[in-house]
Amino acid sequence: MLRLLYNNRTTKERGCSNANYNQWRQRHRSLRQGRDWRALRVKARLLLVAAIAVGLALANPSYALAPKQMFVQRTPMAAKHYAKLQLNNYGWASQWGCLQTLWQNESNWRPDAKNHTPVKMLINGKWIKFYAGGIPQRLGLNPKATVEKQILVGLNYVRDRYGSPCKALQFWHSHYWY
Repeated sequence: MLRLLYNNRTTKERGCSNANYNQWRQRHRSLRQGRDWRALRVKARLLLVAAIAVGLALANPSYALAPKQMFVQRTPMAAKHYAKLQLNNYGWASQWGCLQTLWQNESNWRPDAKNHTPVKMLINGKWIKFYAGGIPQRLGLNPKATVEKQILVGLNYVRDRYGSPCKALQFWHSHYWY
């Protein structure tokens, strides 16, 4: 009730100019509602996060400049595209045809491919079954693994065991497995 009477008084009755009263009223209203403090807290948090990010970038530049993880869809076409890009990292850009044929014969480039015939291995006196899975049909590779992981595991296997995709394909033609 008092507030209502105070607001209805004229500026002369309040003893201040209209402009000063409006400024005071606006400032008082925003402080009462907590808007200025909330905005100030948000700005302070953003400034803190930015300072931490800059500090991390200066402390460890390789972390700040690291390429983002690429997400590859679980389709044969996307897997082929990703594998073709990765061949350049191994220096095998010219051997794309060999790798394409090899993995086409093994899994038809399906990330969820799984060989249902297990390979039994004796480990610590126990027979353990291993299944080949994924695009490269690598023994022990889970077909639920990401396409990126399947391709990198497959390329590392080809590099370590055969040296190149064309040598792996040559072995596959004589044994029908690699």
